[in-house]
Amino acid sequence: MSAAALPPIPTADRTRHPFHTYDMIHEIPATFRETLRRLAAPAAEAGALLVDRSFLVFTGCGTASYAARLAEHFASSPSDRIRSAEVDAFELSGYGPRVDRTSGVIGISHSGITKTTVDALRGAKAHGARTVGVTHFSGRPIADASDAVLVAGNGPDLSRCHTKCYVAGALASALVALEWRTAAGGEPRASIEPLRESLAALPSLMETVLGTTERACEELATAQLSRRSVGIFGAGPNLPTALEAALKLRESSFLPVQGMEIEDFVHGSWQPLDRESLVFVVATEGRARTRALDLMKAAHVVGAHVVAVATQGDGDVADVADTVLPVPHVDELLSPFLNIIPLYLYAYYSSVARGHNPDLLRYLEPTYWQARMFIFPPGTH
Repeated sequence: MSAAALPPIPTADRTRHPFHTYDMIHEIPATFRETLRRLAAPAAEAGALLVDRSFLVFTGCGTASYAARLAEHFASSPSDRIRSAEVDAFELSGYGPRVDRTSGVIGISHSGITKTTVDALRGAKAHGARTVGVTHFSGRPIADASDAVLVAGNGPDLSRCHTKCYVAGALASALVALEWRTAAGGEPRASIEPLRESLAALPSLMETVLGTTERACEELATAQLSRRSVGIFGAGPNLPTALEAALKLRESSFLPVQGMEIEDFVHGSWQPLDRESLVFVVATEGRARTRALDLMKAAHVVGAHVVAVATQGDGDVADVADTVLPVPHVDELLSPFLNIIPLYLYAYYSSVARGHNPDLLRYLEPTYWQARMFIFPPGTH
């Protein structure tokens, strides 16, 4: 693409803290509340649309794919009548699994124009699948590729380093998943109501986490500024937490951060850990906690600085970790909505401490803006 054809390099609305990214992180409780309030009825309608679909696929790209991966956990049902999967949009379009008249596909795109996701929805629809789009804008191409569209959140994300839209997109898709479990899976509605009630209680807990962990995250980012070997690890519903947090550090601090599943990491990939390493482990209560402790102990022995996102008052974690970012106790399935917050705050302050503008990623540098045009021509993302 010639320089003459390039759109102008973005200009920064803000040039110092607090950047838009900071505001978006602090809006997470509000966007969660608004998504719950506005999408109860649309999610029920989408669930009814999928009543005859036994296979539900969640899809997206980047942050949206991690939101899709989290939402898919909410589709897990004791019913043997239904099954679900998460597949990245590019993989779904090019490699499968095959979807047809027995299938539904939920595609997430913050902008509503992400070409890969829109193409995946169109392809699925052409093969007879029912499609549901989740976005933060109305009137975008995702609507043409979807049988139903849910506009999530309390407005679009004002930063290119998307944060609140990850939470809202995952929640909106999770609400559809719960409705599908009752409509297609035949679960009694009473079985999912406690989960819906617990979701309604999360915004106040999110506000608590913001208030209690921000200072620690800011201090940690400053103290660990020289670290260039960073890894973030989680499992189960918190694997998306680790992947999304690692992406945010890469986008905003330009570091080669690794995000992996805990068990996958300990099968060989932990060998480079040393005294120069900064290791974040999501170790809140749940089935992965014991294995998370194993990883933390190993990382501590070889000299890495270990940071744990852990349930408040967990003494076993406190005995191993160098830094603990505490969160309130909730069900493991709900914990990702809390656990992502301190990791977002760390990523934000890491970027600020390095003198970067997290709102615009690296696009203030002309070469990176030019490179982006090969990946995302105008109107495709």
